[in-house]
Amino acid sequence: MLGKLLKYEFKSTSRVLWFLYAGLIVVALLFGLVLRVELNVGDIFLTGSSVQSGSGSSLIMTILMTALGLIYMLMIYAIFITTVVVIVMRFYKNMLGGEGYLMHTLPVKTSNLIFSKLITACCWMLIATAVVVVSTLVLGLSSGIITEIFKHVEFKEVMQTIRYVFKEIGISGWSFGIMMIVSTISTILLYYMSMAIGNLANNHKFLFSVLAYVGVQIALSIIITITSVVSGRTMMMMDEYNSVWLSNYMWTLTLTQALLGVVGFFVTNYLLSKKLNLA
Repeated sequence: MLGKLLKYEFKSTSRVLWFLYAGLIVVALLFGLVLRVELNVGDIFLTGSSVQSGSGSSLIMTILMTALGLIYMLMIYAIFITTVVVIVMRFYKNMLGGEGYLMHTLPVKTSNLIFSKLITACCWMLIATAVVVVSTLVLGLSSGIITEIFKHVEFKEVMQTIRYVFKEIGISGWSFGIMMIVSTISTILLYYMSMAIGNLANNHKFLFSVLAYVGVQIALSIIITITSVVSGRTMMMMDEYNSVWLSNYMWTLTLTQALLGVVGFFVTNYLLSKKLNLA
């Protein structure tokens, strides 16, 4: 049944997002092509100056380049904001709004309904991140920047530099990835918990959901501050800053986020199972 719920969720949430994702790729391609023509990327790498333009810097091309660059940056912000809005509104309308009368009559556990929303939301956040990365690659390839970089710097040297930086700050790539995944899941579950708490009100439920989320964020800030203070005292006991402290601090934050996510799930599941108020 979970598979059917996931299929329905993806179908219902994909209508807006795919168009936005495709639009970012197109804008990245156009922006890259304009950069290639206007700035002559090859000359920039050879001379170190952006004034070596093969086509001249016409006013129209400059305006076009600036406009596309601005649109590209705004679309990146819009993608993440829209993804979050779709995630939140989908849960609110489908579980706590008019559609909730149908959803909660399905022969499925409330936990499965929450899991279907959570898995779909995490997938869309992952897809949004992947789309932004792909758009950056499209921009780099279409403008010629990536090609020029690899003409002057070996790929192996780039990877060695990245590994060296992560090693110096005490964070490995996989541990950083785990932290981001846990943080994303926890954040989504706290959204759900806030909406479930707001649903307890008889009127102005969405407003109370927003206020509940503000309260949750304040509590979260206090918890993170306490964690930072404790970690800071630990660091002060050391002779000097080292990567071990930063790595331990990161894992502490990851564990804190995981515990908050667990609390968010169980509170949401309890409120939707025992205290649901669709009136």
